[in-house]
Amino acid sequence: MTQTTQETTSAAAAAPSTPSTPSTPPKPRPGAGRRRMKKILKTVIVLLVIAGILGGGGVALYRFLNTSEETVGEIYAVPAEIGSITSSASGSGSARSRESAAITLSANGTVQELFVTAGQMVTAGQQLYTMTSPAALEVVTAAQMTLDRARDNVAKAQEQVAKAQERVADAQKQVNTAQDHVARLQGELDKLRGSMDELIVTAPYAGKITEVTDLQLGARLSSGTQVATLVNDRTLLLSLYFSYAYEGSIYIGQPATVTVPAVMGSYTGKVEKINKVSFITEEGGICFEAVISFPNPGTLTAGMAASATMTAAGGGDIYPYKDGALSYSDVRAIVLKAGGSLVRNDLLKYADVAAGQVLMELGPEEKDELIEAKQKEIDAARESVASAQEGVKSAQEGVDTAQEGVTTAQEAVTKAEEELAKAEEGLTQLNAVAPIDGTVITCTLTEGQEAKGGETVIIISNNTTMLVEITVDDKNISFLHPGDTVDLNWNGSVYQGVVTAINMGGAQQGTGMTRYPVTLSVENYDGSLMDGAWLQYSFITSQSDECVTVPSGAVRYFSDADGNRVSVVFVQREERPDNVPELQLPDESQFASQGQKRTYPTEDEGYYPVIVETGLGNTQSVEIKSGIEVGDTVFVNFTVENGSWG
Repeated sequence: MTQTTQETTSAAAAAPSTPSTPSTPPKPRPGAGRRRMKKILKTVIVLLVIAGILGGGGVALYRFLNTSEETVGEIYAVPAEIGSITSSASGSGSARSRESAAITLSANGTVQELFVTAGQMVTAGQQLYTMTSPAALEVVTAAQMTLDRARDNVAKAQEQVAKAQERVADAQKQVNTAQDHVARLQGELDKLRGSMDELIVTAPYAGKITEVTDLQLGARLSSGTQVATLVNDRTLLLSLYFSYAYEGSIYIGQPATVTVPAVMGSYTGKVEKINKVSFITEEGGICFEAVISFPNPGTLTAGMAASATMTAAGGGDIYPYKDGALSYSDVRAIVLKAGGSLVRNDLLKYADVAAGQVLMELGPEEKDELIEAKQKEIDAARESVASAQEGVKSAQEGVDTAQEGVTTAQEAVTKAEEELAKAEEGLTQLNAVAPIDGTVITCTLTEGQEAKGGETVIIISNNTTMLVEITVDDKNISFLHPGDTVDLNWNGSVYQGVVTAINMGGAQQGTGMTRYPVTLSVENYDGSLMDGAWLQYSFITSQSDECVTVPSGAVRYFSDADGNRVSVVFVQREERPDNVPELQLPDESQFASQGQKRTYPTEDEGYYPVIVETGLGNTQSVEIKSGIEVGDTVFVNFTVENGSWG
């Protein structure tokens, strides 16, 4: 659990010994003479209350000043001071040893000698005990024999795989040779067909024919002759220039509204492309180009004047420097790729055509017999490929079968190696040594004892360095980095932890916040910190020294003339400043009749609102970055008294 606390220290006392009053008396109000005696009584009450503060009655004063059933009395004000404000995070976490080791017997045996006892310090490699176990020796011998047989089986299976792979390689060579022959024949056929396909002219995409060359059927045409122009009028483009002030507000894919005055229509498009050019306007401004695309409803054509607007992230409209003209998204010349006699001509100016539609056709040469003969050669070659591929398939099945045998044999080897390692570990434990430096936590052995396999007989823990696991919430995790120090406390004992790891991937979702695991390293040479200890932690998140501070209650929040919420402090001045801000202050004149308490003083009382910039703050004080200076007397609250408003 993590919580954030803030502490404030001031260079001067937290509050003056007497409430501050304006250096220039406020303007008199009606009935002031009748209230003079009453105000004297108020002053006496305030002095008594302040005396209560000095005597430890702060809580009583707070209730006295904030009792809603009373009415407002004198102004309570204090000077702005120089102080320090510190913010910190705190929580708790548990400690554990950095490392530990357990000695578990894998076989039965008899304890011959025992060299350690519980509580004893040991070093890595130090002998712990000796045991005898004939059963453990037999297990090791049997495991080694099983492993040797398994390795022989792997070698035999691998030989079978190698032979099968050679058969696959031979069959694949036959396939490659046949496929090369097919590819060569197919290339020759494609060349024949290509020369015929080029005699048929088709539309490369859907669009409209805009220009047509006048041609007569039977005319002999040459390769490279342009016969028409095709445009893509399904999608129109509009190029506009925008001020670089909108550079961050316009992006590719952004919706745009295109308007075409000639047809009095509006159309929805999007930004297709942005060109960071430097178009200079007549006024000396610099603009970049944005190309907008939108579907043609069928009534628009290139050259029409058009404009477009977009909406910025903040909701405002974005306008171009000036209007542009529509253009087609693609314009392409239809050029003949082969020569021949014109036998078909479907080219019509302004005709809509579909992608792949035949536009014209030239007379073919006599190549049908050559194509038919070449196709027969290809069919025969493909049959050879199919036969060779069947041979590869059969050979590959042999490889797969042999590989399965290798896998089975290798699994047997792995299992035998594990059994041998386990058996050898059991044999090693007959003369066990400490795997780490540390303290023997438990030892269940005695000399002459018949110990059973599977029992954990010794546990060693190294607690010279402890690890403390804490969690820090998402508001404070950014203040911690590896190597930072964190203060720790356990039952009054103080420790210092060093951040060794921050697990951002182990985030834990909680109610209203996310917590991140953090690992601290703590030196524990004296062994005073125990495994499982629950510690409290704290670390500083932010601090502001030698800053101007005022009581938290002195800061009010109002809306300015534009409706923006601002922080305000009422400051005492001898006369009205010229720069008093226009604020939307609530009308409190009716509070007297309603028995309510006022929240801020009036200008008649010598106090004027000042907009301030605040920094760190807590329940007692707030840092003021700008707006007032040290020594300025600021309004905090009204004292309360029984009686009428005033």
